Amino acid sequence: MSDGDHRAMVSAMRSPLALVTLACMFGFGLGTASAQAVGQAVTRPTASQVQVILSQYEEAPTAEQLRRMGPDTLRVLISLYDEERTPAYVRLRVLSAVRHYATPATRTFLLAVLRLPNQSDLHQRQALLSLASAFGDGARVEIARSLSSQHPVVREAAGRALRRIGTAAARRLIVEHGARERDPGVRRTFNEELRR
Repeated sequence: MSDGDHRAMVSAMRSPLALVTLACMFGFGLGTASAQAVGQAVTRPTASQVQVILSQYEEAPTAEQLRRMGPDTLRVLISLYDEERTPAYVRLRVLSAVRHYATPATRTFLLAVLRLPNQSDLHQRQALLSLASAFGDGARVEIARSLSSQHPVVREAAGRALRRIGTAAARRLIVEHGARERDPGVRRTFNEELRR
């Protein structure tokens, strides 16, 4: 374990996402080792480099921009989200950016955002959309759980995420929950999603 990994692990222990961060970090070493094994240059982006890219005013970074930063970028993204000083808009961009990494670590991280207390409804919303983008129908069951959220924004996002998945089973969930939904705004969103 490098000094940087050790510092990140100690930092993670003070955070609500500590166990998730540690679990994700365990899997990250494999990507670096794989890159070294095939002779690729291994770069380690810093948190400040990644934060600069995430802070662009007009647009979020593309998958290609993130991949060029190297195999440790996902680890840095997750640790940025976990850092209390990271601005909320950058944390939202982190949740969007991780969709470009369809890995078990990404799935664990996004599910933690949905399950842990004190995560804003907007962060949960983006986590749902990223789950759908990264894992498609493989995330349908986890996304469907959010159809019962106490937050209307989260329920709407679950409907949008299921529509993006686009399978018959995902659409059926929108129809079933739409029939029971009491919030007129959420019902309207479900109906709009079904018409797409």
